[in-house]
Amino acid sequence: MSIFAQFLKNPKNIGAISASSKKLTEHIIKNAEIKDVKSIVELGPGTGVFTKEIIANKSNQTIFFCIEINETFVKELKKRFEKFENVKIYNDSALNMKTYLEKNNLKHCDRIISGLPWASFGKKQQEKLIKTIAECLQQDGIFVTFAYVHGMILPSARYFRKLLYKHFKKVKCSKIVWNNIPPAFVYIAEK
Repeated sequence: MSIFAQFLKNPKNIGAISASSKKLTEHIIKNAEIKDVKSIVELGPGTGVFTKEIIANKSNQTIFFCIEINETFVKELKKRFEKFENVKIYNDSALNMKTYLEKNNLKHCDRIISGLPWASFGKKQQEKLIKTIAECLQQDGIFVTFAYVHGMILPSARYFRKLLYKHFKKVKCSKIVWNNIPPAFVYIAEK
């Protein structure tokens, strides 16, 4: 099933009408600096655009798992990616990330890459998710996510930006990726 069809079924949890572009994916992977890290968690992988590039760029020893709430996407992700070494896909909320860290014998992870639709979430949900991310991330770890340029007019998008600055010692933004539909930019937050 397409990302657009899933968006129509549940726009609050999907938040996108098409998969991220190759250029946005390159920005995400480059800024996450994943090459030699011990552990990576991907939140909201959707159709697996970032997942594919994480697998291609991580070390074979890196523990990598994804947490996706949409069952349809989880089935497709498992078919495509669970054949790779040290890759697991879980069907759950990102709020339960600690459970899956423990399941993988980890207290914290080095990198968290997110495709979650932040501007679609209310303040309380954003707060819970960012708190969970900050608690699960290793000291000096990096959290990478993206936002759509047009969404920055929304109060929820502005609130999310404030939360990043509140919970992380360093927050940077990439240049705008104009050839993404819609145009987007990447947040890089260091704990």
